[in-house]
Amino acid sequence: MEHERRKTLKNFFVLREVQLPYVRQMMFLVLMTTLVSVGAILAAYFYAGRSGSLYFMSHDFEQPLIRKDLLSIALPGLFAAEGLALLAAFCLALWASRHLAVLLYKIRYWAAAFSSGDLTGTLHFREKKDFSELIETCNSGVERVRTAMSDLDQIFSRPSLKQGEVPREELMKALADAGRIVRGFRFERPLT
Repeated sequence: MEHERRKTLKNFFVLREVQLPYVRQMMFLVLMTTLVSVGAILAAYFYAGRSGSLYFMSHDFEQPLIRKDLLSIALPGLFAAEGLALLAAFCLALWASRHLAVLLYKIRYWAAAFSSGDLTGTLHFREKKDFSELIETCNSGVERVRTAMSDLDQIFSRPSLKQGEVPREELMKALADAGRIVRGFRFERPLT
């Protein structure tokens, strides 16, 4: 039996619509920072009149001193450092975007289950410290709805209500109990 090869990079993007713009923005910011810093160094060098020169001596004492421009010495190192900064920023942007996207994916999946009427699910993340207040709020809200639905089910599954003819006072008591539970919730539309 053949094992399927993992598509590491493809699986890395959980929510492309969130992650790709985030990575693009991060890379744009780092690229602009790189260009500004290199431009500032080059402008300072040329503004100073290209006066930065160093003299190097060969290991052979009979050879004359070699004059090298400071920019030709510093520029390769500067470009290497900026290239490493771009690579590090790209890796950081990928990691941060995936971290955020996984959290959003789990919240989206939980909300879809809740909106379809599945009140058994709870929201949780592997990393307990991430969004702990959001997790507690969401789970307590679901627990409140779950308790209310259970109470309503108990009210309307009374044996006296399941019979064909229900005494009026029993029906009024059940409706009053159900009204008390329903009044615990607000039904106004949220502000948008």
